[in-house]
Amino acid sequence: MNELDVIIVVIFLIITTYVVMQAISSVDKQVKIDFDSKGVEQQLEAKQFSGLSLKDIVKIGFKFDSRYKYSMDKVEDDKTPRSLALSIENVSNKTDREIYLYIYWDKSTLTDHENESRRVIHLDGNKQLTDLIPPKTQLPSPVSPGMKFGGNLTAEELLKLDEAKKILEPTTPILNISKIKATSKNKKVPKNVREALEKKLSAFEDGDKPLKFTLLLMLQLRDLTDNVAIEEFRSIRCDFTMTAMPWHDQLPWNPKK
Repeated sequence: MNELDVIIVVIFLIITTYVVMQAISSVDKQVKIDFDSKGVEQQLEAKQFSGLSLKDIVKIGFKFDSRYKYSMDKVEDDKTPRSLALSIENVSNKTDREIYLYIYWDKSTLTDHENESRRVIHLDGNKQLTDLIPPKTQLPSPVSPGMKFGGNLTAEELLKLDEAKKILEPTTPILNISKIKATSKNKKVPKNVREALEKKLSAFEDGDKPLKFTLLLMLQLRDLTDNVAIEEFRSIRCDFTMTAMPWHDQLPWNPKK
């Protein structure tokens, strides 16, 4: 190989590397969200009501897309969930007890990345509220034996008023990554807090440590089997993780799990 051939090969490699890097940088940043269903199953098995394990009374699930686009800079470009799609099934009809479930929204909380508690708001089927202000109180949602409940919920602080439509809807993600970044760059925030947030974001983007949030779901259980109502509350902790996916996850031959 003469000197000209070497130069051609070097130029080719430089151009190829540049094209590949440009292609990688143009790929949307994506995350996957996982629900710790095993943790919930363990809680349901351990907790009792009216002589039954909760796993014989209730089933809890959440629905997510396989991937979500996220943005570190613009909240409007962040497509991660602004609400959670919850499903609850009352399976007590398979037992010898007549147990009714009630979802107590006002006693439930949804945390942010710093584990700060936020009031839960039950949304309508369009993931919004036909109102001008958040409700002061919310009626519990009943789930009769053998029946299923499906609905959406969000944190109260995420609701914003659409004055034209006269509705409230969540306009920012449950985990607002761009807000975390903005806080980490805010000189008014103590240096140790900024450094901790920068470290958290770096570990998140590198895929080393996911961001976390939690729904503490409050249920009331009512046993009417013997015509004498027995009522008790049980809280169920639902943990979620948001993991940043590597760029090659979006290659067409990569299965989305």
